[in-house]
Amino acid sequence: MGPAAFLSYSNRIYFSRVTALELAETPVTHLIEGIWDHFPDQAFHLLRCRIFTNYPLTSTCRGSIKLAAKRCTELQPVDFQQRMQSQAPLIEIVSSSQTQSEVPIPNGIQSQTELIQWMKDFPFDGKNRPILAVLLDRKGNPISAHLNQSSRNRLHHAEVNLIRDFVRKEKRKIPAGCQLVVSLKPCWMCAAHLADCSEAGIHFSVTYLQDDPGPKARLTPLTRLKLLED
Repeated sequence: MGPAAFLSYSNRIYFSRVTALELAETPVTHLIEGIWDHFPDQAFHLLRCRIFTNYPLTSTCRGSIKLAAKRCTELQPVDFQQRMQSQAPLIEIVSSSQTQSEVPIPNGIQSQTELIQWMKDFPFDGKNRPILAVLLDRKGNPISAHLNQSSRNRLHHAEVNLIRDFVRKEKRKIPAGCQLVVSLKPCWMCAAHLADCSEAGIHFSVTYLQDDPGPKARLTPLTRLKLLED
């Protein structure tokens, strides 16, 4: 079957498989994201079930589980296949992983002060948390900006949307020297995505405009997190 993940609920097996592994996606993230895409009304109950995977769990997997699921167990391929072999109907989950979260960056932004002011004044739609993530190149120029869309899918945070878009377009990790400016301190899931999908790894540099004292943003994998006022 190749890299895959599944869970069992109400005498049905929901599974996801990937034929070409991408930097920002794994079988586990495909399964979680796909369930939120296609079964939003049942997602809470489905994702309280244990997920099984035959693929080594990454920080990205663990972050997605931490935010939007309950528990996951990595199995050897033979054990995984045996657990999937049952009379229960198989439902393949295909994650869309496509968002409409990118926003144009105004021409003429010449400084971080102007960038921060634009982010603070951004006209958010009120449907999602007002979070905007902006990727800066090695020279400090803003090159990509994405919004939070987690009201539709719990994994679609601004940082994850930005990473997915960059990886899909560039077919590579975020280069060393790039940095991120984001409205709110990244949660554990977003920090894991940033660490896994950037050349700088856990030392990827992030500046955030507002702190998040909640438990989901504590002790994240990143070491270079800085509050703007610091």
